Amino acid sequence: MSEEERTYSKVYDKCFFMTTERTLELITGAGKSPWRAKLDAWDRANPPYEPESIGLLCWQFLMLIVLWFHLFEIPLVIFFGQAAYSTEFDTFWSLGFNYFTVAALVLDSLIKLNTAYYREGLIVLSRRRILKKYFKLCFWLDAIALVVLIIYLSMRNYQLASFKLLFYVKCYDIWHYDNQMQKAIELNIVLLSIYRLLRVIIIFVIYSHWMACGFFFIDFYFYNNNPFYYSNNYLWLYYSAALPGLDMVVTYPWYVWYEYALYWALQTATTVGYGDITPKNP
Repeated sequence: MSEEERTYSKVYDKCFFMTTERTLELITGAGKSPWRAKLDAWDRANPPYEPESIGLLCWQFLMLIVLWFHLFEIPLVIFFGQAAYSTEFDTFWSLGFNYFTVAALVLDSLIKLNTAYYREGLIVLSRRRILKKYFKLCFWLDAIALVVLIIYLSMRNYQLASFKLLFYVKCYDIWHYDNQMQKAIELNIVLLSIYRLLRVIIIFVIYSHWMACGFFFIDFYFYNNNPFYYSNNYLWLYYSAALPGLDMVVTYPWYVWYEYALYWALQTATTVGYGDITPKNP
């Protein structure tokens, strides 16, 4: 055997020994630090939730409802201000739901820390890897949403509603939960079709909701800050073809303003009804 062959043989034997030794460590737990060995033992005794478990999917569906509610609430408080906040969102039921959301966010974080995930088609059950994956992104999104909600509840001031826009980082969770729901029911064509139909309806409603709030806010801003538009009947809130001769802000509560704005948004998005609500200028 030549010198080069003997050298190659020694390197091969060393690599084989190291690979075998590492394999034995993984199997027996030898060579691990005590805390890591205990964590692995606890993982084997208490495995994390599987991503497709029924209980986990039910929880994720509940969180979708909670998150959609806040995506709907935030623009109402921002654009309709004190009128909407004092009558609807500073009440017992609304504050109670927000406190429930805080508890749900904390519980959701704990569930994420105990939920396995798939990587390249293989399920990952190691909590050490689950923790590493969670703290890479999801932890920061959950922390931002939780801090924003706690500050908003502690201050109880509608002017902080713009600050609550940071809650929209939870759109990542909505996207993730939505994908999980579709994967779970993809073999049931009827259920999947119903879910996707509801999904399209909800997305369209949120889109129209933002359009309506923006449409109202522009007119309301000029109503309060520019007498020229007010005195010349250029504002649909003051004098429109829908309600001729009526100042809608003085005559009706905020939810009627919203109804007319939402009607405009739906008509504009779905039909050729653009202009149904316009200022009436004689």
